[in-house]
Amino acid sequence: MSCEAISVSRFRLPNRRESTIEDLYFNGERYHLSYSTLQGKVWEVFISGPRAGTDLYAICCTAATLVSLALQHGVPLETMRDAALRDKEGNPVEIVGAVLDVLANSRA
Repeated sequence: MSCEAISVSRFRLPNRRESTIEDLYFNGERYHLSYSTLQGKVWEVFISGPRAGTDLYAICCTAATLVSLALQHGVPLETMRDAALRDKEGNPVEIVGAVLDVLANSRA
């Protein structure tokens, strides 16, 4: 069995685009969320964790980069949202799932 890389071109964002900034509270912690939209779609995400310099802060920054790259390479937001871990009531169990929910609801 061979694994072959699939090349998907990245959607290049313009230098200027509309952005939204908001606070997100998850599990008693405050996060700062910023996301850029273009043509009614989210293309870029930034998540700042509750305490700069911590592992959680670094994980949030990396997760935001990965979500942004996935969006720019054509992965639907709903696909990522469906993949996020959830509890038995359907609520996200980690910050990335909570961010994906906010992004999905921002387009409604």
